Amino acid sequence: MQEMLRISKHSKNAFAFFEFYQKMNILFIEARKRLSAEQLEKLENSDFSMLPEKIGLVSTVQYLGILKKIQTLLEAKGKKVFIAKSKNLHKGQVIGCDTSSAEGILKHIDCFLLVGNGAFHSIHLSKRGKQIFILQPETASIIKYSGKNEKMLSKFFASENVGILVCTKPGQFSLNLALHLRKMLKNKNSFLFLFDAFNESELENFKMDSWINTACPGIALDSKLLINYSELKGKI
Repeated sequence: MQEMLRISKHSKNAFAFFEFYQKMNILFIEARKRLSAEQLEKLENSDFSMLPEKIGLVSTVQYLGILKKIQTLLEAKGKKVFIAKSKNLHKGQVIGCDTSSAEGILKHIDCFLLVGNGAFHSIHLSKRGKQIFILQPETASIIKYSGKNEKMLSKFFASENVGILVCTKPGQFSLNLALHLRKMLKNKNSFLFLFDAFNESELENFKMDSWINTACPGIALDSKLLINYSELKGKI
């Protein structure tokens, strides 16, 4: 069973599309979020007391325009704020799979404050080993991010048949990682599944006890079936 490779019958077409997709020119258009006067007033009255003293301030692209304002608000509350530069991104910017702007300030900070909505951008940032708080500008609410998924971990360790998902999209194609993962799962029956556009309902066609995602970690964010490979590192 360990040598079995489960790929769709269109696998050759999928690889051909992957090679074509790699050569495509992609245009990224940035957009900035404008807050209303009411939202700005809420932001100015935010309660930052739950945050540690030394803060690494990062943001998704749409909120970069208010990063300096938030820095000023934090410093007025006695916080020490650090905003890092990045070679490929704007100052202080993070994206789902690139948090390099955080590297240069790690030794100076106690936590990260991510300006953005939802937990998606926190997944990769959590690998930096610091506490993460999320400031949602529209509501001025601050929540602490917790990436622990003990229920899914327990399900994985109890499983016999494990599906490993491999995405063909540029930047997410991790076949070597998936093959290495199969070697590590020598006590389980593991299978590789290749896909381009993810559709969770398709997983119901296969009798797997657990699923491991090697693609964009955001895929598993709202899923009750998937666990990200990063959550298994150091545990298998």
